[in-house]
Amino acid sequence: MDILILIALLGAVVFILFSWKPHHRSPFEHRSTFYPRESQTTTCPHCQTSVRRQEHGQTCHSCGKSF
Repeated sequence: MDILILIALLGAVVFILFSWKPHHRSPFEHRSTFYPRESQTTTCPHCQTSVRRQEHGQTCHSCGKSF
């Protein structure tokens, strides 16, 4: 009978140990896996107007200068 009580207690301890989750976060958990897309606009260095980003060469629609 004593052995059944010991097995039950041991089972309860094992269950508690495996179901317990620590409250601290892992060092990798705070790192976001979401990477936002690159901005679709950029700023003209000459007149500070917001210009739509292009693949090759930028031309400002406001001042007409390329950058």
